[in-house]
Amino acid sequence: MKRKDRMDLRFETVDEGIAYAEKLVEWEKAGKVKMGGKWTLAENFSHLEKAMQMSVDGPKRLAPKLIMMGAKLRKNAFLNKGLPSGIPVNPKLADLKPEGLSAEEGLVKLKESAKLLGEANEYKVHPVFGELSDEEVNKFHCRHMELHLSHAVVTG
Repeated sequence: MKRKDRMDLRFETVDEGIAYAEKLVEWEKAGKVKMGGKWTLAENFSHLEKAMQMSVDGPKRLAPKLIMMGAKLRKNAFLNKGLPSGIPVNPKLADLKPEGLSAEEGLVKLKESAKLLGEANEYKVHPVFGELSDEEVNKFHCRHMELHLSHAVVTG
């Protein structure tokens, strides 16, 4: 663990992240998960699911150009080293905010979106990074899952 309120995670594939999410649901049921951050495990699953769906269906809006320019300059660092925490969801992208689901329901939806992501022949533009290669789409979703699932600290 980097910090006591976060787990140190690294996924090479979306499937690895999904497998870890499945374990988190089991551990949460057993009372072995303490959530850091502002969201529940279910809310993190919901947010990740919506981001994956956006890669398949496309975003409703793009981030402001200045934000996109800054993100593109740091894209390689974000995709290879990790995404920073504490960035609020842009109100213009409010469809990324989590829904009120149970962890089990959120996991089902996350797995469905991950399956669609894996079956997609092409990906839509990312709302912050713009065009991404297939490899970059995988890296983004791996880093995104690492960030959000790291808030679920396994305690026992």
